[in-house]
Amino acid sequence: MSKVPSVAEELNTLFPAEWIRHAAREHEVVRRFVKVDIVVFFWTVLLGPPAGAFSSLASLQRRFEAASAKKLATSSFLDRFSPALVRFLAACLDRAMEVKLRAWATPAVFERFRDVLVQDSTVVTLADTMARFFPGSKTKAAVKVNAVSSVLRGSVRSLTIAAGKRGEPRFVRISRELAGHLLLLDLGYFSWAAFAKIDRVGAFFVSRLKANANPTVVCDLHHGPGRRRPIVGRKLRDVVKTLRRRELDVEVEVSYRQRRRSTSKGWGKTTQRRARFRVVGVRHPDTDEFLLYVTNIAPDALDPDQVRVAYSARWFGELLFRELKSSCQLRRLPSRKPHVVRALVIAAAIRLMVARVVLDSIRARHAAEVGRRVPPEFHDFVHEQLRVRTAPERFHAVWHDLSVFYLLEVLRKAGVGWNTRHLDDLLIAGMLDPNRSRTSLWRQVSWA
Repeated sequence: MSKVPSVAEELNTLFPAEWIRHAAREHEVVRRFVKVDIVVFFWTVLLGPPAGAFSSLASLQRRFEAASAKKLATSSFLDRFSPALVRFLAACLDRAMEVKLRAWATPAVFERFRDVLVQDSTVVTLADTMARFFPGSKTKAAVKVNAVSSVLRGSVRSLTIAAGKRGEPRFVRISRELAGHLLLLDLGYFSWAAFAKIDRVGAFFVSRLKANANPTVVCDLHHGPGRRRPIVGRKLRDVVKTLRRRELDVEVEVSYRQRRRSTSKGWGKTTQRRARFRVVGVRHPDTDEFLLYVTNIAPDALDPDQVRVAYSARWFGELLFRELKSSCQLRRLPSRKPHVVRALVIAAAIRLMVARVVLDSIRARHAAEVGRRVPPEFHDFVHEQLRVRTAPERFHAVWHDLSVFYLLEVLRKAGVGWNTRHLDDLLIAGMLDPNRSRTSLWRQVSWA
């Protein structure tokens, strides 16, 4: 049996030291590595406490100085959080997305698609002073993080950071590259125009039907009891009220406005267009009410219940953001500078990708150890039990506490030496109050 790489080896394979230094030079993060080793800086940000767990950037600076054995002026360290660092971290995130992660077990319902993509977004509240850069919708300042994640690979495919007041439909990017992909869209992205464009490029989609959407039924696709009741030509909501079937499968026609492409003279006039989509409905087992979904997947490809099962994978996006906001502490950002906020948000996403690689590595190592003690015919069973029982949520809680202890081993594998002789100097330098005229709390209490 081949040797399974350690966690430190896996992380150095994901981000080799030479690649980090080359990308840092390319994006002009650092010009010389005399004072700041970008490898140490990079892994300190990723394997130290999550972004929102820092009480301030000063605590991150102390961890960097401890790992690099170098003392920096506060201004010198904060200068590293620049727009160039944002571009460098974005390149790191792109690399993490491009690296082939171990694919999940593909459900039979997804076999006909090249990939299954979930698009979702979350809002992170910022200090009011950031309203000029990131105006919010419900608060003065907020940043909206939009992610497109792959269900089959269990990884983030793209990440966009924008102002909190930006609407979800504006994040949807549709191109020919999506041909053969299945997009699972939240109600916030509901748009007949977007659905029509997805269909034109050869992609597929599934979305919940909005409560105020009431298209006209033009074809009954249901085969079974209740087909004799005429529903063609009626409004969908009127059909649902009187229908007794357990499932609904119809083709509907909708009209929507589409704005022409912008020109040098401004936006063109809007035109009225029509399109046909498939609407399926499955009754909820508790309320007996229809759950309605709109899609362009053919009836012979997925039946109504399979459409419902496919859409349930959208919760992968919900879990992704829950991990970002809880395990990666994205809900609190210790800065009021826009480029620092962007850097910490991207770092949180990279941290999540790194955690997924570590989880796969730990699973593989444990499976290899167990595999030595069980017969070969039980190996598949062991792998499946490990995948089911090792929940990512529990892993992230443990990784949050232990990731900092992997930092030194990762740096050692990257060729960065470390010793403890400088820790006393760092402790003394950190405990000295830079404001000499300030009366200490101990003196205030002693003379009270």
